[in-house]
Amino acid sequence: MNAENEATGHDGPRETECGIDGMVEFRSTPRQLRNLLIAVIITLGVAVGTGFVAISAKSAFAVNIAVIAGLCCPIFLYCYLAYAFVVTKFGPQGIRGRSLAGRYEYRWEQVDNVARRAFTSRGVTTYTVVLTTTYGDRIRLGAPVSGGVMGDPAFDAKFAQIREAWQAATGRTGPEADTKSMWTLGLILVTAGICVQAIAVAAIAATLSSYGPALAAHDGEGTPGMFSPQIPNCAQPGCTWFGVFTANSGNAKYATLAAGGPAIDQQGVTVPAIDSGAKYTVYPIGGGTAWQAPAAGLAAASGVVLVVLAAEVTGGLLMRRRRIRRARGALPV
Repeated sequence: MNAENEATGHDGPRETECGIDGMVEFRSTPRQLRNLLIAVIITLGVAVGTGFVAISAKSAFAVNIAVIAGLCCPIFLYCYLAYAFVVTKFGPQGIRGRSLAGRYEYRWEQVDNVARRAFTSRGVTTYTVVLTTTYGDRIRLGAPVSGGVMGDPAFDAKFAQIREAWQAATGRTGPEADTKSMWTLGLILVTAGICVQAIAVAAIAATLSSYGPALAAHDGEGTPGMFSPQIPNCAQPGCTWFGVFTANSGNAKYATLAAGGPAIDQQGVTVPAIDSGAKYTVYPIGGGTAWQAPAAGLAAASGVVLVVLAAEVTGGLLMRRRRIRRARGALPV
């Protein structure tokens, strides 16, 4: 690689499988990848360090910092892995490459415009390159990109090089700035799917936290003992009872016996029960009926996560194949 190519961040001309020769290649710069890796290491270190502080000092502030850093770390890790593989290749006949959304390949006559897009968030402006095809697809290139930790001083020169190659091949002169919304139907559906999955995962976590002991009791996990009812929790027959649970080891605690066990109609009797970790509740042997609703909820939430994930994967593949078919159908015979 000569000095000029080192300055612009691309290799020299090369042959390609699609017949687009004289290719110029752009990838994420070593500086961009290094900055992302540093961000991963820093956020991981902060999450682990403040996590130890939160546990040892029981600090709510440290817990908040650990949670924020813990959420940022996988985001930076995803960006690092994604940008490590992005590539843009173009030449006199067309452009192809791999972006964050997948692979693409177009002849220049299939490209209606090449524009720079600016996105500002929290005072940081990020610049990317967006292709608009003649049949309406819009592709945001993975490289070049510039902004924040992804700063690239050569972005303007790289963008100009891509745009000039397109203009030289087609004679078109579209606007240099892309201001249209990137919220296509596909992106909206993917975002909605991710939100649904997040809600389902939160429901699973809440169910396990609230009803985990009921599920554990159903599986036979816990400390067996005997429950002595003292006060009914309501006046109707079959109501749950509050009383004393005495473990086989001799430890005792006040608790409510969950529903679904043997019928209790008076004080002074004892029934077998199991303590699976709930603070104020013990369960009949076998878990009673308290485990049924959360088990159904877990099954439903897990089904939602899997179905939406399958829809996202298959939908993305179908959209990509449809886009490739349209691109190949427009190629000259």
